[in-house]
Amino acid sequence: MREGGQMNARLRLIDQEWMTEMETAEKLRVKVATLRAWRLKSRVLPTGPRFFKVGSKLWYALADVEEFAQQSYARSGNHVDNQAR
Repeated sequence: MREGGQMNARLRLIDQEWMTEMETAEKLRVKVATLRAWRLKSRVLPTGPRFFKVGSKLWYALADVEEFAQQSYARSGNHVDNQAR
């Protein structure tokens, strides 16, 4: 069963929607330089969305970018309300 669980985790990783650095900056409405600054700061403490690097390309999972946006929104003192008003 463990092997199957590992396989499912790999498939989820592969099946995610991935974005480039430019696409991520556009999605978050920040400059690419801001993403770069967050990556440098993340060496000390978690800042910005998770990413990974393949060769010289950086990739961001859409799910991670959305999670980062939700956490940032919550930290700003706002609360996400999914109920209809």
